[in-house]
Amino acid sequence: MSFDKLKANKQQLAALSDAGYSTATQLQAKILTRIMGGQDVVAIAPEGCGKTSSLVISTILKLNYAQGEAPRALIIAPDRDHVEELMARFELLGKNTNLRIIGLHNGGQIDPQREELADGVDVVIGTPDRTLAIYLRSGLNVNKLKVFAIDDGELIIKQGSQTLVHQLTESLPKCQHLIFTEVYHDKLDKLLSYFIINPAVIEVDGEQQSTLETITQFLYKLPNYKTKLNLINLLMADEEVFDKVAIFINTRATASKVYKSLERKFLGAVGMLKPSFGDQLGVEDLFDFLRNDELRLLLIANEDHQALELEGLSFLLHFDIPVDKEIFINRVTIDEYQIDTNAISIAFATDIELGVVKKIETATGRKMELQDLPIGLVIEGNQKKDVKETEEVLSTGAFHEKKASNAKNYNLGMKEKLKIKAKNEKYSKKKG
Repeated sequence: MSFDKLKANKQQLAALSDAGYSTATQLQAKILTRIMGGQDVVAIAPEGCGKTSSLVISTILKLNYAQGEAPRALIIAPDRDHVEELMARFELLGKNTNLRIIGLHNGGQIDPQREELADGVDVVIGTPDRTLAIYLRSGLNVNKLKVFAIDDGELIIKQGSQTLVHQLTESLPKCQHLIFTEVYHDKLDKLLSYFIINPAVIEVDGEQQSTLETITQFLYKLPNYKTKLNLINLLMADEEVFDKVAIFINTRATASKVYKSLERKFLGAVGMLKPSFGDQLGVEDLFDFLRNDELRLLLIANEDHQALELEGLSFLLHFDIPVDKEIFINRVTIDEYQIDTNAISIAFATDIELGVVKKIETATGRKMELQDLPIGLVIEGNQKKDVKETEEVLSTGAFHEKKASNAKNYNLGMKEKLKIKAKNEKYSKKKG
């Protein structure tokens, strides 16, 4: 799709062309006409798909020129860096307009920002805390808003700012809502359900950077750390399946807590790689763990990942998702000398970790197979609900339905899948 189909004027098209925007990305082709038509839109896409430029282009085209004193567009961004990035993008793509853009963040004092707003503005771009603070001081007039937008919605949730955004939306007039996010999950769904009804939900996958050869990868989506503990204890109870497992954890502090939890149930079977405390069973390297018939589970703090050769392990269990996606990718990529092709990766991810999961999948060109939560799992913070009810809460949003390809009418547990996989491998060897 070319941008001239959006009824932009010559000056606006010239600015887009000068900035290198000749044709729309897949995401832009799907959402820009909807936005220009006045629909509420939730856009879900990885980094690099054109989310921010879609927001900027559509806002410029809808507002067109400076008008009045009160802002007609309010955009919420996670932090100062994102505010400044958006302002730079508006300056680039809106260079042939006279729209007035103001950024609100904690890099300056409130009073000068209030005075700047009073002089007249068309687009306000602000962090949740500073925007709400100025609004509560009667410094931000929202009565003329036509567009309310959130950029990088998953980061708003990750930094815990959803309550601030909710407070702000309670006072907004009827207007168009635009939400841009890399991942969509229950916490974001809950925030949006307060002020959006039946938006157009547009989701695109990023272009795969490559297709790497990886071991089989499973993924569990979990609501919190305590439920992760419950799940790892539940899974590891099957000694027949989980015989030699490396458990990767981001910090030594968390690793010590997980060690205590597992050790209470599996006394003598849990070890720590290079332990920090004398009361922890430990080994100095992976070979010691593999040779030790008593140890089944080895906890590994994140800082030790570079020195490991993972050959001989049955399972790599990622209790935490590393912030650096390359750490995870290096663990699961099949290497002739470092990992067995029959090994299996199991990842636990909370809502705030799903962004990194998405980046890992894009970088490897492979999806992690999402698992149903096993029967009997205790969901912390929701004690009155059994696992089936909790699955509904985690998987069903207020308006974001599952794709048809992801819909399931069965519940095949991981244990059964592993047994089927093992039987298939055994059959293939006999046949060969």
